[in-house]
Amino acid sequence: MNPASPFQNNRQSNNPNMNKYNNDQRSHPDMPTIPPKYNNTHIDSIQSPKPVESVKPVENVRFVDTKAKVTTPETVTKKDRLEKWAFNIFMLTAFLVPISFWPTQYLPMESVKSFVIVVGTVVSAILFGVIAIRERRLALPPKNISWTASLLVISLLVSSLVSINIERSLFGQGFESGTAGFLIALFVSALVAFALVYRKSERAVLLYTVMATSYLILFVFHLLRIVFGPNFATLSVLNSATSSIVGNWYSLGLFSIVVAIVSFIALSTLTMTSKSKMLYWILLAVSTIGALIINIPFIWALLFLTFVGYTIYVTSVRPKTGTGIGSFFSRLAWIPLVICILLALLSWKNESILSPVVSKIYGGHSELSLPWQMTLDVTAGTIKNYPLLGVGSNHFLQAFLAYKPNIINSTPAWNVEFNSGFGYVPTLISAQGTIGSILWLIFFVFLGISGYRVLRRMPNDEISRFTILSSYTGTVFLWLTLFIYVPSHAIIFLTFVMTGIFFGSAASYGLLNSWVWTPRSGDKWSKTMFAFILLLIVIAAILGVVYAKKTLALSYFGKGISELNVTGDPVLADAYFRKAQAIDSSDVYWQARAEASMAYANKLASSLSNTSTASTTETVMTQIVEATNQALTYSRNAINFDPTNYYNFVSEARVSEFAAGLQMANGYENAVQSYGKAIGLNPFNPSLYLGLAKLQARMNKLDDALTSTGAALQTKNNYLDAIFLLSQIYAAKGNLPDAIIAAKVALEINPENPIILFQLGLLEYNMKNYPAAEVAFAAATKYQTDYANARYFLGLSYARQNKSTDAIREFEEISKTNPDNQEISLILSNLKSGQPIFTDAVAPITPNPEKRSTLPIKEKSK
Repeated sequence: MNPASPFQNNRQSNNPNMNKYNNDQRSHPDMPTIPPKYNNTHIDSIQSPKPVESVKPVENVRFVDTKAKVTTPETVTKKDRLEKWAFNIFMLTAFLVPISFWPTQYLPMESVKSFVIVVGTVVSAILFGVIAIRERRLALPPKNISWTASLLVISLLVSSLVSINIERSLFGQGFESGTAGFLIALFVSALVAFALVYRKSERAVLLYTVMATSYLILFVFHLLRIVFGPNFATLSVLNSATSSIVGNWYSLGLFSIVVAIVSFIALSTLTMTSKSKMLYWILLAVSTIGALIINIPFIWALLFLTFVGYTIYVTSVRPKTGTGIGSFFSRLAWIPLVICILLALLSWKNESILSPVVSKIYGGHSELSLPWQMTLDVTAGTIKNYPLLGVGSNHFLQAFLAYKPNIINSTPAWNVEFNSGFGYVPTLISAQGTIGSILWLIFFVFLGISGYRVLRRMPNDEISRFTILSSYTGTVFLWLTLFIYVPSHAIIFLTFVMTGIFFGSAASYGLLNSWVWTPRSGDKWSKTMFAFILLLIVIAAILGVVYAKKTLALSYFGKGISELNVTGDPVLADAYFRKAQAIDSSDVYWQARAEASMAYANKLASSLSNTSTASTTETVMTQIVEATNQALTYSRNAINFDPTNYYNFVSEARVSEFAAGLQMANGYENAVQSYGKAIGLNPFNPSLYLGLAKLQARMNKLDDALTSTGAALQTKNNYLDAIFLLSQIYAAKGNLPDAIIAAKVALEINPENPIILFQLGLLEYNMKNYPAAEVAFAAATKYQTDYANARYFLGLSYARQNKSTDAIREFEEISKTNPDNQEISLILSNLKSGQPIFTDAVAPITPNPEKRSTLPIKEKSK
């Protein structure tokens, strides 16, 4: 797959016109491959061995008579230079996207890939726009695909403009794959790939080359990580054996499969030198090993379907020999058929064939996604309330929160917030409503029709067959994958590029009619085309600038998060957040500034001590109040930016809760109100009700806390934290029997939780039910052997039952880890002398430790 590969030596065709042009191409290496010129008149397609339908010109637009053009050598040189730059930049983009990252955990890896995709695509597109203006000629994919794609883009824009938050829908934070801006960039990337291959068909092979090179780098790198362990070459972003810089582990597997498909078809269709064939066999072996090691269970069935189609096609085009059943078996594509059988076996018996091997190598990998039934439930709710245009791009999360299926709260994924459905395409359909759904359906119908038309009229020369078969097979497989999975940005980008390569190569070889706009110089259509292309260039430039700004802002945001969480410097963290905010407006940055201000207030509070003077204390308290008020302002700015994001109200609730702890005016009331608004936006999240209940319990609003805890349990009836809080509230109200019942219910959900066992033991101890308390405390120390307070009350339970020997044993065990604890020494001395355990106790030691506001022993931090 290099300039000396057999791709450059197999451009012979049964079509004499094709061979004539190929000879010209070897004489003029810089001349565009397509379109050819015959008798100085542009023709939109090349004749193939089977007749090709003529191109219908656009209404009121005619093809240009090249005799009327006077092209100077300087003009040709400039045009060729621009085209070369456009091609090189796009190739560099295709190479960098899978391997690009930034070495920090605080900047989303996909934001870097989004930046590379958008900027690389936009720059290439702008250069092609300039070329189109110079040539007064705009070549597009077939009319049906071009119109459908254009309408999809318009649908995306309109849906975003009427969405609940325009900024989030258009661009988001800059790394979401479902934004309208990113999707438009993807369609542009497909158009650029089309233009590149349409003008010179051999560029498809060069694009394959750079993508295969990028894949090999990834394969070698991750193979070394599997061999040497997950701590090898983490690059500050890879935190497990199945982390990948391509985006995620399964995306690396998809990349492997695409490379394997292209390599297999190359070996099946091309006549090569032994050196080239060896290179392809190596690439096929490496990519196959990569796909098997990564082992995506749900993909083998899709790959099986893809190869079934490929086998049927190859079998159908083979020449007949003989008659009857023998003729059929002589035509049968045996190698693809064997691959189909193996893929069917992998799909059927994956757990017993590949999974054990994969687990031994690196432990296996799995990803959590929203099941298709629940995705359909969310989509149905969205379309019911937003029938035509949907909820808007990049708003699937909001749709999920609003129409979340109740059953999900009974699963371990109850607190997962899904930004996408079970597949990329279903997520887009949910966001774009009925109009978008119909347009996507039409797009895929036209893609299938185009593939059928191309495959039944394939030329005989090897290079064209390879390019078309590989690009269409890869395109079909990738689009099928996007129906059931949401891969990384790199794989989504690859899907659109492969689609562009297919249409570009099919139009280049005359198998599909490209849509060419070539108005006469000086007429109104020429001016219209100039204005249209200029508008597209401006939009592309704006798109590139927006993503550049967002990526820079995210980098500052990442630095701020690092300062806040690692260094612990809230002032410097806020400075970085402020820089991010100056570059790009976002409610997330306001939230971050609110957190930084609260962290600064906490830092000030921790600086106070018993030795602080009154004036110092007063000064610091003033600063704490100012920081808290500043945090409240920031959280309210976040709400003003996006009142549909419940996290903004949670931010305000957190700040108000902090203010309530400082006994600031209206702190409690503001917090309750903010929690209520957050619950209104996310009514099926039990943790919001629990947060409100904890606030109410802390402020001794016990009846309100019971109501909120009950609401949390109505949303999730097995919510352990809510049941535990319920027990504490009942105990605080003096209702110990109900508190014990709640604790036992919590224990049924999690019977090995030492904290719940301790709570139950404490309640039984308060009820003077010492045998039951003994059982609970003993179980708590069993599951957490260093649980000092559980051991303390276990010893007391023994003592209350006159089991002095057992009590002494427990307190001696405690004294080993707490040798300076005076209370433990006193109790041991009394036990050994046969006196009541709290004889001669002096405050703060009291004879009723179960009634104290703090636990008797400070647990060792872990």
